[in-house]
Amino acid sequence: MVKYITCGVLLLFCLIACNKDNTVLNGNKFNFDLGNSYTVENSGVFTSTPRAYKAEYLYYPNELSDDIMVPFEIWLTDAEIGSVLYSCCSNHSYISPPTRRIIFNFYNGLPSKSCVLHYNQYNDNENDFSINIQTYTGAEQTEGSYSLLGRTVLASTGSGTYDYSITEAKVKITETKNDYKIKYIIHTLDGGIIYGSYEGNLDIFTHDICNADCD
Repeated sequence: MVKYITCGVLLLFCLIACNKDNTVLNGNKFNFDLGNSYTVENSGVFTSTPRAYKAEYLYYPNELSDDIMVPFEIWLTDAEIGSVLYSCCSNHSYISPPTRRIIFNFYNGLPSKSCVLHYNQYNDNENDFSINIQTYTGAEQTEGSYSLLGRTVLASTGSGTYDYSITEAKVKITETKNDYKIKYIIHTLDGGIIYGSYEGNLDIFTHDICNADCD
């Protein structure tokens, strides 16, 4: 009897695992839920992004003009950020520094409480957002600030022919009364596909970037 129960448990586990894989490896459809994490297709590795933030920027007087458009910027990360993140050159005032960070910059904000937005490398004038995904091996602390070490770019929009250059991406965002649901699918030049999702609140911080010559 124990043998049959064990086999049944193993079979159930396999079915659950296979169903999870099927929901992830499904082209450009959003019928997956990875919790608060992302994965590269076929890697078998799921990277946690447990915190989400909306970044608001503090502009210095000589940077203000009628042409400045304040974007809607979302960070998914494992970092802990206070009400203000002060960045100057390579130093950042994180409470706890990141080992991974995804930044979505929605140029014109979010058009509605539920929307699907697109990026295509070859239609630059029609894109809704930019994305940058980076990982870090560690951080060096100096007087309350952190300098991030061992940066690797996993994916990034913009011109270029790097393996990590994003050729196409889309993001689905649903805003409810208490939180946000975010799902994203990213295609890179090397043929990789990144799937990710997040559900929860967005904490707001002010990103105060110094106006200094860091060379």
